Amino acid sequence: MMPSKNPIIIATGIVALLLIVIIFFGTRSKPDDTIIACTMEAKLCPDGSAVGRIGPNCEFAKCPEVKLQITSFEECAAAGYPIMESYPEQCKTPDGKTFVKSYANQKSGIEGIVLLGPVCPVMKDPPLEECKDKPYETELAITTVDGLQKIKQFKSDANGNFKVEIAAGEYAISSADATKMFPRCNSNEIIKVVENSVAKVDINCDTGIR
Repeated sequence: MMPSKNPIIIATGIVALLLIVIIFFGTRSKPDDTIIACTMEAKLCPDGSAVGRIGPNCEFAKCPEVKLQITSFEECAAAGYPIMESYPEQCKTPDGKTFVKSYANQKSGIEGIVLLGPVCPVMKDPPLEECKDKPYETELAITTVDGLQKIKQFKSDANGNFKVEIAAGEYAISSADATKMFPRCNSNEIIKVVENSVAKVDINCDTGIR
C-alpha cells in the first residue's frame, strides 16, 4: 500500500488555493465611482429657455420642442413645408393650413408690342411699306413655358402695345383663345422676368397668308 499523504501538505495546498482566489477577485477592477463635474455653461433655446450640460459626457440637455407659428406664405416656405405647383403659389403646413403667395407689391412684369403679319400674299426682302407687319389689338395669355397652364390674360391696345405685371419667373405668351387657328400669336422664345424689372418682348401673330 501507498503511504497516505501528509495532512499538513494537504492543508497547505488548500490555504494556498484560497489565497490565490482572494488575490484574484480582490484585484479585479471596480466600477468607477468618480463624480463628473460639468462646466456651468448654458445654451439658449429657441423658446427663450436655457439648458445646461449633463453627464456622462457633459453634453447640453435637449431644448424643449417648439411648434412654429406659421402666419404667412414666406414663413411656411422658410420652414421647409411643401409648395404646390400652382399660380399663385401655395404652401401647406402639416396641420392643414394653406398660405397663398401674395403679389400685391410686385413691380416686375412684361411689356412689348404685338405685330400681325404677313399681310401680303407675296413678301419681298425688304418688304414693301404696305406689307410690313402691323400693330395688332388682341387678347393674349401668359402661360407656363410649356404652354399647359394659363397664368394671366391681358389685351394689347390699338397700337399693339401691352404691359402686364407678373412675378419673376419664366413664361411664354400665346393667343388667349387656344382653339383659334389664325391669327395665331406666340412668343418666339422663353420670357425671363427678373424681380423688380420689366422684360421687353415682341409678340408675332401669324395671319396664315402665304
